[in-house]
Amino acid sequence: NTLLFIYNVYFHPLSNVPGPKHLILSSIVKVYYQFRGTLQLNINRWHNLYGPVIRLGVNEISVIDQYYSTEIYCNQNYKKSKLMELLGVMFGKNLFTIRDRVEHINRKKMVCEAFNRRSLIRMEAVIWEDGVKELLNKLENNTEEGQIVNLASEFHNLTFDVIGKLIFGQHFNLLANHSHQLIDNFNNFNIMLIMLTTFPFLRYIRVPFLSKFYNAIDYKNDFAKKAVKLKKLSNSREEDIMDHYLEARDPETDTKLTDKELQDETMILLFSGVDTTASTISMCIYHLLKYPNVYFNVLEELDRVKPVDEVTGKIRSFSWLKENIPYLGAVIYETIRLYPAFAFGVPRLVPEGGATAAGYYLPSDTEVSVSIFSYQRSAQYFENPDEFIPSRWLRNSKDELKHSIIAFGRGSTTCIGKQLALIQITLTLVGLLTRFEL
Repeated sequence: NTLLFIYNVYFHPLSNVPGPKHLILSSIVKVYYQFRGTLQLNINRWHNLYGPVIRLGVNEISVIDQYYSTEIYCNQNYKKSKLMELLGVMFGKNLFTIRDRVEHINRKKMVCEAFNRRSLIRMEAVIWEDGVKELLNKLENNTEEGQIVNLASEFHNLTFDVIGKLIFGQHFNLLANHSHQLIDNFNNFNIMLIMLTTFPFLRYIRVPFLSKFYNAIDYKNDFAKKAVKLKKLSNSREEDIMDHYLEARDPETDTKLTDKELQDETMILLFSGVDTTASTISMCIYHLLKYPNVYFNVLEELDRVKPVDEVTGKIRSFSWLKENIPYLGAVIYETIRLYPAFAFGVPRLVPEGGATAAGYYLPSDTEVSVSIFSYQRSAQYFENPDEFIPSRWLRNSKDELKHSIIAFGRGSTTCIGKQLALIQITLTLVGLLTRFEL
């Protein structure tokens, strides 16, 4: 082991890439940081210390160089790493876990129609009626009774209710009931993911002490099977996301998604769309409370443009809001920049022939990824990168700045739910800020 460590540190093809040496000793070190919730903070610190390319393991590289970061996610020769197969244990083969580029492109063509302009307009109405409106009414009742409200928890309930309605056409009623077994099980998935990436053999062997995590996966699979079956048996078509998926056809084979593919696509969408959106709303509120001048500017803007219809009480359309409340939009983007809900990039493999990143040669099959958290806090792209400055998004360079936001992916890997997330975040904040004082 000592000789292997010496080889990996001093003689390995990646030995000239700087980085913390203790990570090369064992992958357990990274697991320790992950469980403490400090891994991305440490990666950011190491990038500040060592530069845009750092070594995070025997064969792992983190990159925040702009040119090479674009190369990783836009060059079709960079395949997703085998981590996707481990994720597949939990979520099957879906748009996120598919490794083959051609298959990924075809799958994306099949599912992206569910997020076209017409569909998003319909979703907007659902977000208001089944989510934001219910949340505001609940908060109104709670404040009248003098109750203390956990907003972070309520935002989580809101997004789960909305996503469930949009995907399956059914309401989970978390805003009313505060509990659902599916979401209780989801809370176990992050731990299971860490265990799988550290001990890959767990995908083949079910060990007793992890039984609750396996049970969570089994419950999720059973729920998905029942949801697909119920949707197929239903005579009504509500034009929810699964309805679109049921009609989608592969552009090459003209085949429809199988039941298993329907289950996998809907569940990864549910899992990825709840915590990410809810945590972003929470962090926006946090920053408004932390920076009173920003909060005042947002209120002044909302008071000036009147984003809520005085007759119906309904919030105006998202397209209208984008044009008329730029400062709140800047607050949202600045929050996403500083605290991306998905902080790490999907690792990919350097293709045959190797590659060069910021002067460092990376042999083929090197695992490379972009730390979204570190990239969006780099002084190379943002002035005073660790400071919360919404006004930076109102300057002439805002389009260039948006190119440096990679929280939603880039190129063909851009998240299909990006606009849906922004709509839900914006409507929730507008509704909350025009109705209540923080």
